[in-house]
Amino acid sequence: MKNDTFFTVPFPRNTYFVGREAELDALHNALTANGQGQVGINPAGLTGMGGIGKTQLAVEYCYRALAAAHFPDGIFWLNAAFPLREEFSKLGQKLIGLDGLLLPQMQMRKLLVKYFNISELQDLCLELGVNHEEIAGHNDTISSFARGLIQFCQQRNRLPELLNHCFQNRPKVMWPKPWEDEPEQTRSQDDWIGAAFDYLQAHPNSLLVLDNLPDPLTLTQSLGREWVPANLPGALMFTTRSGELYHFTPVPLKVLPEDAALKLLLRHPARQSFQQAEYPEHETAREICQMVGYLPLALEVAGAQLGARPALKLAAYRRTLHKQGALPVIENKRLPVQTAHETGLQAVLMEQWAQLPSDEARLLLRVAAAFEEAAQLPAARLGLMAGLPDEAEDFFEDITLAETLRQLVAASLLELLDKQVMQASDDNEAIEYQDMRLMIRLHPLVREFTMQQPPFSGPLPGVDTKEIGLFCARNLIDAYENFAVLER
Repeated sequence: MKNDTFFTVPFPRNTYFVGREAELDALHNALTANGQGQVGINPAGLTGMGGIGKTQLAVEYCYRALAAAHFPDGIFWLNAAFPLREEFSKLGQKLIGLDGLLLPQMQMRKLLVKYFNISELQDLCLELGVNHEEIAGHNDTISSFARGLIQFCQQRNRLPELLNHCFQNRPKVMWPKPWEDEPEQTRSQDDWIGAAFDYLQAHPNSLLVLDNLPDPLTLTQSLGREWVPANLPGALMFTTRSGELYHFTPVPLKVLPEDAALKLLLRHPARQSFQQAEYPEHETAREICQMVGYLPLALEVAGAQLGARPALKLAAYRRTLHKQGALPVIENKRLPVQTAHETGLQAVLMEQWAQLPSDEARLLLRVAAAFEEAAQLPAARLGLMAGLPDEAEDFFEDITLAETLRQLVAASLLELLDKQVMQASDDNEAIEYQDMRLMIRLHPLVREFTMQQPPFSGPLPGVDTKEIGLFCARNLIDAYENFAVLER
């Protein structure tokens, strides 16, 4: 990898990731022709029910691929819950200039590759009075040769001359405008999408990840012109809840095996001894795993609560889950697996919601849940919308935005995204929650659960959860009228 721009995975690596070695191997084989290094064979889809760990497995694979340099042209992550044109446009804006070319130069390289062969590029060099052997990439692919020629002329202020020779040789081709870089605001969405596809077409040793893709069939549909994601030459991975993958390679995810489930549930240092079969409450831990259907999301949230209350007996937590609606182990065997997953996850989330230490934490979840599924949200903006202060005026009374974020992350109900600010850490206190760059995300099932919760009454004046939009709008207006708040 050349720099961080070539790795756009928004999630930090999850230090609690367990198991899934077989699935990781299957995914790698699907993306690289059985590990032979040839990419772009066929898009591969991670499939499974919500909460099964598709996104986390994709994140883990990306970090392993980064360390092993499997995709030297870059690893790029798109949030496919949003329109693909928007996501490819954002990617194009990141990729402009990545390999030394701006938008007009990238367009010209594409045209050179399309309308010239290598011998004709050598002739073009001769017309310019340039020895083609001086051009980087002249003995590689035609795309590398074209890029090297453009960079050679760019460094010597000869791009207009190159453009003129191209026009003389191919006068019917719509060559780019002169080389002055246009202001970004004058570029259309198609320009940015084209830049993304131009880069990915010219760099087949790349990996493109589309997370939360509603319908895999959209990969075969054009985003305009000749932009079809499934036709890109590099590796393409997507995550989806859809059971229909058409001709794409499926990598199905099932629930965790028991040993991995126990590690995730009992990950807190005070609980790790419970993993040993001879420990008195080991059998109770196994029953809890079975009650939640070995579902990774439920196990992660349950493990967070057990870690926060290390003195709590596992039998007491098992009884609490039963009261919240989780099915006992014996009944579990008589019902469909999906039902066990749903009731188990619901019970875990209900208990975690009830145990949150503040109404401010519940309020911030409600505000985040009002946005679209899988949206990546600036924490500072959410704080303004929720009316949470950056600084406490009363040491004992006020709950700040930073404290609220800390509570939700500790409860595994909120994901922090910005790798520049934090990495997944066992030490929640080490994260700089005051940093204004923090980005957060709700798991789609946590968002769905939060939206279903009834209004609550608490110490927050003026909070009407049925009118959360108006409440947030009033807080934003108040904040924008207070320059001291905006400057922080």
